[in-house]
Amino acid sequence: MKNIKPPDQNLFKPEEEECKEPTKGKIIWRYVRVIIAFIIIVGLLYISGIYQSLFYHRTPASVSQPKVESRLDAEVITLPLQVFVFINDESGSKKSKEDVKRLVKNASKIWGQAEIELIVEKIVFLKASDEEIEVSLNNPWAFVANLQDYNDQGINVFLKETLRGLNGIAFIGLGVVTVADFTTSYDFRVLAHEIGHILNLEHVSSDKMRLMAQGAIGFNLTIKEIIQAREAVLNFNQ
Repeated sequence: MKNIKPPDQNLFKPEEEECKEPTKGKIIWRYVRVIIAFIIIVGLLYISGIYQSLFYHRTPASVSQPKVESRLDAEVITLPLQVFVFINDESGSKKSKEDVKRLVKNASKIWGQAEIELIVEKIVFLKASDEEIEVSLNNPWAFVANLQDYNDQGINVFLKETLRGLNGIAFIGLGVVTVADFTTSYDFRVLAHEIGHILNLEHVSSDKMRLMAQGAIGFNLTIKEIIQAREAVLNFNQ
């Protein structure tokens, strides 16, 4: 008869895990993962439109731009605008004819400090597909080439619901500006700002209350900007 040895009792003892403090590298990697997760969440929020609803808004009809006192003893010169309202259920503007008039009137109050009056020469409600609207942004030269009411001697304003996270865009060589319905600032200040670019004014960074500061929060113009803009308007009116 064989002698059978009893099993080693150590085989049945649970293995005790060695408790180690997390290394510095592991701690850093945890923070990196948290940051990456945060960036992904922010990206998803942006894509889903929540970002749009938090930071962008339609300017209420009740909001009005206070008239800015003239800074120049000069005659009033007019600047006619052709306004095109894109009509499209997905990406077109929701502005009515009255909305357009109010938009231009408020923007004109800002330019009153330069004795420049913005006037609506024509409002065109333009039916366009998503693809056509994209062309107006990606290749505006091709778009306006076939646009019947485009005025190559004046300023043409296009209104669209959103602009890929921008308030407005100016295509200086064409005399074209596009303004979104949803903006981070009042839409009429955005319009006044973009018209400033058409009138050869550049961005400034020294004072947020100036019209040409990025973001279009302010509305003040310097004397130099006023003189420069008036010269540009006179060139349009020739």
